[in-house]
Amino acid sequence: MRRGTLEQFMIVLVLALLAGGTSWLVRVSEPDESPSAEDSSDSPDMMVERFTMQRFDDEGRRQYVFSAARMRHYAAPERTDLDHPELLFLGGEAPMRAEAIRGTVSADGDTVELSGDVVMSRAALPGRPPATLTTQALTVWPESERVAGRVPVRYEEGRDVLVAGRFDADNLVGELRLGDGITATFRR
Repeated sequence: MRRGTLEQFMIVLVLALLAGGTSWLVRVSEPDESPSAEDSSDSPDMMVERFTMQRFDDEGRRQYVFSAARMRHYAAPERTDLDHPELLFLGGEAPMRAEAIRGTVSADGDTVELSGDVVMSRAALPGRPPATLTTQALTVWPESERVAGRVPVRYEEGRDVLVAGRFDADNLVGELRLGDGITATFRR
């Protein structure tokens, strides 16, 4: 090899080593872009034991109480999971309670999906016995005190029993709508 060719080869080799070293330094000095355990949807970014939230109307009266044995918030995708959630609505003619094994609150907080042995109960009204609605899943809109379900439901008021494929209820208006194959048993 000639001296000029050797010098050019050495310059190229030094530049290649310098470029490789620079690339390696950049790689090891930057944070890892892969999701960490904290960012994973499997790991909550916040947990609360014995969670309770109360909502008050403009006059300071309690509108509803929302509680759960455990609440877990996840950042990605944003959601809040609940263990043994319970909602107590206080705005209608009589208090109404909804409880379940699990719940999920939407990212905007407007809806709550309850699932697993869902039970809604209403206290007695003047001239009407207490009522209970049981199902496996329902959607709740706490602000407007509305609920809806698209799976079979059993509604009992006193000794009367209604079974339906779906339902909608509005606690503030005092209305329950059942549909999709209703069977009823009225005992007098």
